[in-house]
Amino acid sequence: MSISHVSIANRDPAPKDASSIYPELVHADESEILSWAVKTAISDLGTGTGHTDNLAMRQDLHERKRVLLMLLNRLMYGWTPTNDP
Repeated sequence: MSISHVSIANRDPAPKDASSIYPELVHADESEILSWAVKTAISDLGTGTGHTDNLAMRQDLHERKRVLLMLLNRLMYGWTPTNDP
């Protein structure tokens, strides 16, 4: 996103062409926002994994997904040594 897409006059960080998720997240707490971002990243990784023929790259994408799932678990349930996959 370039600076021209940010509304600076009213200090609103939303891009002018913001998708419908912005109004839902603008007043959410940090853990809800981070959970949404992590879920989106996990979804994007799934798409990338399906379109990758290179085995090393697929393994890297799976490892990234595993880390993101661990992070999401911690965001949703808090961290304890027993709830990490």
